[in-house]
Amino acid sequence: MSEVLVVGAGPVGLFAALQLRRWGVNVDIIDKRDLPSQWSKALGVMPRTLEYLGASGVADKILDDGRAMRHVRFHRNGELAVDLEFDSVDSHYDRITILPQNRTELHLANALVEAGGSVERGVELVSLEQDGSGVDVTLSDADGNKKRRRYYWVIGCDGAHSVVRSELGIEFEGAAIEGLFKMVDCAATSSKLDPTTISIFSGEDSVVATFPLPDGIYRILTEVPLEDGDEVTDALMQSAMDKVGIGGELGEVSWRSAFRVQSRVASAYRKDRVFLAGDAAHSHSPLGGQGMNMGLQDAGTIAWMLAGVTQGRFNPGILDAYEQERRPIAEAVVGATDRGTKTVLVNHNTAKWGLMRTALGVVSNVKTARKFVTEELAGLHWHYESPIIVENSAGLLGARIGAAEAAETPNVWAAADFRAAPQAGDRMPNTEIVVEERARDLIDFVGDLHHTVLMFDGRAQTDEGYRGMAEVCEFFAERSDVQVLAFVPEAQVRLACAQAIDDDYSNHAAFGASSESLYVIRPDGVVGYRQQPIDLASLKAWWESFST
Repeated sequence: MSEVLVVGAGPVGLFAALQLRRWGVNVDIIDKRDLPSQWSKALGVMPRTLEYLGASGVADKILDDGRAMRHVRFHRNGELAVDLEFDSVDSHYDRITILPQNRTELHLANALVEAGGSVERGVELVSLEQDGSGVDVTLSDADGNKKRRRYYWVIGCDGAHSVVRSELGIEFEGAAIEGLFKMVDCAATSSKLDPTTISIFSGEDSVVATFPLPDGIYRILTEVPLEDGDEVTDALMQSAMDKVGIGGELGEVSWRSAFRVQSRVASAYRKDRVFLAGDAAHSHSPLGGQGMNMGLQDAGTIAWMLAGVTQGRFNPGILDAYEQERRPIAEAVVGATDRGTKTVLVNHNTAKWGLMRTALGVVSNVKTARKFVTEELAGLHWHYESPIIVENSAGLLGARIGAAEAAETPNVWAAADFRAAPQAGDRMPNTEIVVEERARDLIDFVGDLHHTVLMFDGRAQTDEGYRGMAEVCEFFAERSDVQVLAFVPEAQVRLACAQAIDDDYSNHAAFGASSESLYVIRPDGVVGYRQQPIDLASLKAWWESFST
């Protein structure tokens, strides 16, 4: 039998199934729709999400097919208030990529087929029951024929009206925001519209967001009171554009939609052998552009954990970390998006706009604030906390006084550098590395089918230090799902692992490794563990806490 059932073949379900297939897990994926979605729906793919998609090859397909957004601009009464530039974000992918959701789904579906999987369409989950060793599901096809199957695990990616969530009895906590969104995808002419820019225009009593799509089309989104009804007319959309100073004219409309925003988070992401991901787990305003992105990252996180458990490489307890890590992110994003939507949109309150204008002024005039907000939007600042994320270092109190080159134990300056660097639970910084005389990005070496141990030699080159690094290489030598990379100032034949020559210590600096240090990068690009100096006993204790 297949080991995992994924319910729902939107982008989140497709990515979960793709990653499980790439890990070698037998997975089925079903969708009640007879055909793939034909609608554009979600648009923006953020830099952090592209990092998740990179190793599978899907990121390159999205970049080739989509439109690069270099700016997010905020306007008030026709005047530019803030310009967020994405060229400076600290990522391999320095852009937001706009691509209609149905095209993103197509690239994910093609990759799934290449990995040996396929979607069973016209098949709907009716019910599920689970026991200590598996999950029994009842499925129904388009003709109403029912069949029973059994799986070890189930992932519900079946949207905001999730049958899986309902079957589990999990609450979808939150409420609808007062107000109705209306949008069209259409051709539009206006000097205020830039094909490389996402723009938000605010007037006295109207707000309009515009998103450039491929082929000269724009998505135009506005908000109206509930009593205005759900009809989306050309006249209404043209009026909204005129009120905020966009002007121009609407062309032929290819899609119209009206919807209320639900601001909700599932009360739990897991019940025993069944998990929730994507819109089944969280729902919020589209203005932050995070909905599909959070869902794809849900999928990337649960996939590597579940693959390891299914294949006997990890203890089942590791699966608790999925909810512990991902649900707080959803709560933070949903809360922030809810507050932002109410401030910027609903009733267009003048006092609230005054606060917003002050905040935008700070972002506009302070470079560090502008960079922080841009990288926050890009998804680069999210931090995880769970029992499998561990910091292990001497710290400032345990540091010694003395020169950096004297010993492997860090001095106070090296300890301070390490403390300021990306911590356990943060995203791995990307740097350029040289391995076997070949320059490449670190993210490409790390990939997403391994844990990667990064060892940094530091300024002190001692026999004791190299013995410790060699012991780490030896400990992981038999693990096919772990790779080790040592950063050294010059080639060290005594190390039986890959070596990156870092003669200018630039890679050391990016990881705060003035003295000997070690990082373990998880398959999702998150720092799972780090220590200074290297200590195999502590590293083993952490690794064996979740590994078999």
